[in-house]
Amino acid sequence: MSWSLKLYARRDDVNAMIHVRERSLKAVNVSQKVPRCTQNHSIPTVLFSTRAYIEHRPLLKKLSNYEIMDIDRDDEVRCFQRVNVGLKQHYDELSIEES
Repeated sequence: MSWSLKLYARRDDVNAMIHVRERSLKAVNVSQKVPRCTQNHSIPTVLFSTRAYIEHRPLLKKLSNYEIMDIDRDDEVRCFQRVNVGLKQHYDELSIEES
């Protein structure tokens, strides 16, 4: 199973969406041949576009105890045990939805 998607929460922002890279994600099992991981991560990750959030990098760093990875700027094959794909758009800037 595979998907092609743009990981940007503000899908109605046409100007921003033009600059958001489309990503391909593929679910694999252990018997499938896949590229060898160059980085293995034991922590879950959130994968999203920072197109409009670049200036908020200092804030994003404060939201996590872990490194912010810019997959557009490295050639690593990063493997995670769990990935949360995309963010939800809220009407309030940088709001948090309680769950």
